[in-house]
Amino acid sequence: MLSVFHIITGLEAGGAERVLYCLIKDDRDKEHIVVSFTDEGYYGPLLKDLGIKVITLHLNNVFKVIAGIFRLLSLIKSHKPDIFVTWMIHASLLGGLVAKLSSNSPIIWNFRGTIFTPGGGKELFYNFLLKACSLLSDKIPSKIICCAESISEELVDIKFPNSKITVIPNGYDLNIFKPRPDYRKEVRSNLGISDNLLFLGMFARWDPQKNIDELVHALSLMKKKGQRFKMLLAGSGINNEKLTALINICDLKNEVILLDQSPNVEKIMNSLDIHILSSSYGEGFPNVICETMACGIPNVSTNVGDSSFIIQENGWIASDTSRFGLADAISNAIKDYENNEVFLEKKHNSEKRIKEKFTLEKMISSYTMVIESCLEEITQSKSRHD
Repeated sequence: MLSVFHIITGLEAGGAERVLYCLIKDDRDKEHIVVSFTDEGYYGPLLKDLGIKVITLHLNNVFKVIAGIFRLLSLIKSHKPDIFVTWMIHASLLGGLVAKLSSNSPIIWNFRGTIFTPGGGKELFYNFLLKACSLLSDKIPSKIICCAESISEELVDIKFPNSKITVIPNGYDLNIFKPRPDYRKEVRSNLGISDNLLFLGMFARWDPQKNIDELVHALSLMKKKGQRFKMLLAGSGINNEKLTALINICDLKNEVILLDQSPNVEKIMNSLDIHILSSSYGEGFPNVICETMACGIPNVSTNVGDSSFIIQENGWIASDTSRFGLADAISNAIKDYENNEVFLEKKHNSEKRIKEKFTLEKMISSYTMVIESCLEEITQSKSRHD
């Protein structure tokens, strides 16, 4: 049985981790081994339940990094994997280097999120790591997978070899993310929102990238125009003092609902009329846009990452990331919302777009093809030398 050795930064409940889990879950023809640089996180126990070997290195300081490198070398030598798949920037650089030094098996780098980000601190270090990957991209990986055309273009701009890059968009489980009128009724009832009141929402963690301050100011502009609505902000860290103070300053205490991260996000998605993504940077292939569209919820979005490619004519793209650009886009969405025929068509076509282009099955099939093409190249190379 062919063995695939996955090296990933961590196994928390993120987009890259979800893709790794889905890929392994539906590919039982190969032996999969997962090495996490940190801990088991959210997906480690789920992978173990599938019978997958999960190894954690706990690399949380410099001394442990040195010990972890030696342990990773030992693991590679003992398992002798047929192929490596590295997930995210830290694992691709460090894991890729160790794999290259200790094995002749092909290496696939995997970038599932944003590329360059503004700011200092962690962002500056991340950008340094990305530049280091760029310098080594000719030597280490056989293939480079990314989830968005926008990411592919940025990689090429910073001298990653275009010939090695394959774009595989994220895929979604349409048994989970689908229109559910019963969920709409249940959630709205729990929140005390009538069926005919415009219900907007955004699912995002509390982070400068998400541009939530400008969104709140945009909502304030909408209220001043006399628009009636409720707005849900849901995600990790959202229910905080700073945001609560801004909501009060903008006189939106009765309009905005704050909700911490929910395990049944598809239920809440179905309760919305329109979803908004207000990010100012840092998006690659925003999962939340596809998930809400799969539920038949049209999107307003800033033009970040592949957002406009995903949405196309089935939603509304803001002219810029300011409160004024967001307010204009939301106003356009409301005009269509008030035209029942137009809005129903956008709902239907949003769901149809995801069904046709971004299914879980398509994503897994594309990954399998890339992995098997690398293995085939190695097999052919060996036969030529024999």
